[in-house]
Amino acid sequence: MEEIKKGNCDTCGFLVMRAWSDTVLHEATQDYREKGRDEGSSLSRPPLCFALAARLDREVEEHTRERAGPNMSNAEQDLLAVIQRTDRNCSKWRKWEMGFSPKEHREMMDREWMLKWQADREEADRKWREKQRQEDKQWRRIELIVIGIIGVLVAGGFAVLGAFIQRGSIP
Repeated sequence: MEEIKKGNCDTCGFLVMRAWSDTVLHEATQDYREKGRDEGSSLSRPPLCFALAARLDREVEEHTRERAGPNMSNAEQDLLAVIQRTDRNCSKWRKWEMGFSPKEHREMMDREWMLKWQADREEADRKWREKQRQEDKQWRRIELIVIGIIGVLVAGGFAVLGAFIQRGSIP
């Protein structure tokens, strides 16, 4: 199995293309990711980053200007250089899964984040409850000791009172 280049745009689910005829964003096809072109497609060049982590259009233009190669094969090479060979170590990178739109990739990330947040919250809640249980246990011990002391004092008081009553004189 081929190693996934985490951080490269060609393996990211947020790599999108726009049709010439409208503003709808489409997932970049596998051909486009591998070859820099998609045969028979009406989708635009250069690609866009749905997560807005990079301005791929500007990078392709800059790369093309540096090379000064106006013909198509050079443009494809420039495109491939930007989307395949640039290791961005991008924090918004999401593994591309064929058939899912960039929006669906974003929703997957959001769900994963939400599940992680929920698990962290449940763990924090469990720790807090355990801490509360331990503190309650300590207070219960203190309460028992105080009740025991009060019980001994009251019993002692009644014993003294009983002794006075038995003698027949109450001070």
